[in-house]
Amino acid sequence: MLINLKNRIFVLFKVNLLKPQTGFTLTELLITVVFVGVALVGLLNTYNVGLRSASDSESISMATQIAEKKMEIIKSDKAAFGYSYLISNNYPQEENPDNYSGYTRRVIITTFANYKKTKVVVSHNSFPDVSLVTIFTNY
Repeated sequence: MLINLKNRIFVLFKVNLLKPQTGFTLTELLITVVFVGVALVGLLNTYNVGLRSASDSESISMATQIAEKKMEIIKSDKAAFGYSYLISNNYPQEENPDNYSGYTRRVIITTFANYKKTKVVVSHNSFPDVSLVTIFTNY
């Protein structure tokens, strides 16, 4: 009877060992947590860069509009007052032009033999300067 009992215990253990295992091991769980963590950090970084790019794009677009508005004023001044009116002294540097806070607008007019190169530069501390350049002639 003792031998029969040992065989049954062995058979019971052998059957239990051959059963398919269900669930996850600790190693599999740790690998999954690390993988998900790395993926989440990458996604959050991409999201942050996207938000920053959208904000910069809006600010640069606003700076471009501020520069275009000043250039239109300069064009109308040429039509109203003549070519000789286009000098840098007539367009001083402006802080917060058109009530847009944080922006600075300046006009640089360089005179050459037959034309004047006019450059409107809009600056802001959160992005590079935006420049708009045109050529005016005395025709």
